[in-house]
Amino acid sequence: MEDVSINHRHLYPVSPRGASSSGGTPSNASLSLVDASGEALSGAYDVSPHIGRRCPKFLTQARVHFARRQDDTHARLALEGAVDQTKKELEALACKREAEVKAWHEEASTRDVKQEDVLEARARVQQSYAVDLASQMEESQLQLMAERARSISEHAGYFGPEEKNFNGAEANRRQADMLLKQMQVNQERRLDSRKRRLCQERKLIDNSEAHLSEERIREKDKLRRERRVLVTTLKSQQRIANAKNLVDQIDR
Repeated sequence: MEDVSINHRHLYPVSPRGASSSGGTPSNASLSLVDASGEALSGAYDVSPHIGRRCPKFLTQARVHFARRQDDTHARLALEGAVDQTKKELEALACKREAEVKAWHEEASTRDVKQEDVLEARARVQQSYAVDLASQMEESQLQLMAERARSISEHAGYFGPEEKNFNGAEANRRQADMLLKQMQVNQERRLDSRKRRLCQERKLIDNSEAHLSEERIREKDKLRRERRVLVTTLKSQQRIANAKNLVDQIDR
């Protein structure tokens, strides 16, 4: 009861009991004590030898147990790193797309300028073609009008029977003989063509008849073979049936 105050306050030694520079055994010297609030108590108290050597376990401060289920620092760091990486990738992608859009707009503007230049050049060419065509049409119209005026102003003239040069009867006879010979040649050519066409038709008919006769002969041979096979099969079936009946009669 001497080691404990009436207020039930735990007294802790400031320095280990009996600690000396020589490292000997602890003595029963008095120690300066502090209470649980940290205030030093005045006076010296004689305590038991077993008190004050080591801080009891129930008075020590517990260490915080480290568990990944409770401490999410690693997960937060990992997520922050992933977020930063994704942010950098998105920023790079946005910059890339912005550059692509800018390049596309520049290319589109360049293409539009080139297209406008091409259209303007084509329009100039078409305009020059239209001017040339109009000048050609005007020139042809003027030429036609000049020819018409010249034809109207000139004398038409007359070419009647008295102005014709008549040929003699000999020229007419030669022309008639030439026409008769040409008609004869044409007649011979028509006859020769008709003869050759008739020969071709006759040859075609003969070939068709020969082919048909061969087909008939093959059909007759085929029917003859089929008939022979059917007759042979029928006779074989009859022999089998007779043999079967004979066997049945013998078994009875």
